[in-house]
Amino acid sequence: MTTLLLHRLSQLPGLPTSPAEREFRYLWVELLLNPPLAAELDWGSPGLREPIRRAVTWYFAYRGYLNSLGLFNETLEKFAAEGSVRPDALDRREYNQHYRELLKGLQILWEEKDKKTSNGSRNS
Repeated sequence: MTTLLLHRLSQLPGLPTSPAEREFRYLWVELLLNPPLAAELDWGSPGLREPIRRAVTWYFAYRGYLNSLGLFNETLEKFAAEGSVRPDALDRREYNQHYRELLKGLQILWEEKDKKTSNGSRNS
């Protein structure tokens, strides 16, 4: 399984949680921003129910924006269409508790894209 965010988060110093807690906390962001990983997961696992629900909720709340970034997540779309996972409305409490995690994930995603772009321009 290739992760975009979880590997980078485990390397950040000074974060208050253990690496395992941090990975679980950011798993929903990884599922949201990394469609190939979302397709590989065992969606029937009870331990993944909450991160999957959160990923679907945030995906549908920001689907237009994420799609404009090229982050169409066919797996989340499919599970919502089948009714396996129902997207909830993104309420104020959910937003206030978790928006920093999404922003951190987007920051890491953009840093990775910048690295690829700068490496590609050096090779030209």
